[in-house]
Amino acid sequence: MVSKFKTIRIARRDLPLAGGTMTGAVDMGNNSIKNFPFLKPQVGNNVTGQLVISRTTGALVANTLYALPFWVVQNCQITSSRVIVDTTGGAGNGRLGIYKSLNLDRLDTPSGGALVSDFGTVSAATTGVKPIASLTVNLTPGWHYLAMVVDNATPTWYTVLSCLAGVLTDFGGAAVYGWSVAFTYAALPDPFTTGAATTSTMPIIGVVIGSYS
Repeated sequence: MVSKFKTIRIARRDLPLAGGTMTGAVDMGNNSIKNFPFLKPQVGNNVTGQLVISRTTGALVANTLYALPFWVVQNCQITSSRVIVDTTGGAGNGRLGIYKSLNLDRLDTPSGGALVSDFGTVSAATTGVKPIASLTVNLTPGWHYLAMVVDNATPTWYTVLSCLAGVLTDFGGAAVYGWSVAFTYAALPDPFTTGAATTSTMPIIGVVIGSYS
């Protein structure tokens, strides 16, 4: 099956071994990824977190807020967002949005980050692409987090299979693709709920960049 999301591939060469350090874009000493100034999605393309390499499908834990890293290279405006339902199970909803990182130049826990926009909801009652259109969300450069929470664990969604964010953990350990935290399904909280922990289960959340400024 051809993925409905465009992804940006990043070379993995020259990464240090566990416990090593590296200055520049990847800082293993501080267990973080800094800016990638060359990652600039084209206007009008549907893109997901720029660290995503490939996808699979899977269920999400109900009443859990997920955060997928998203790098903003310059001032831009998001005009729509989407996720993809693989199987329904007959019911369920998802709520999407985006947060700003507390440290815009460093990929770190989303906890405490300010809510930029609650995009709204999608239904998992049917399969396929679930868009949220007519958004006007202005973003400034730096790390952000595309967020999602669901109210039913039965449906399956497009999820991350491999992702460069896996370098957040020691080599040889389980790759992690973002963060999650317990949160009862509702309008997205502001700021992001405290206590977020890294996770290897992560929905693929897409957005369309409408313009740069």
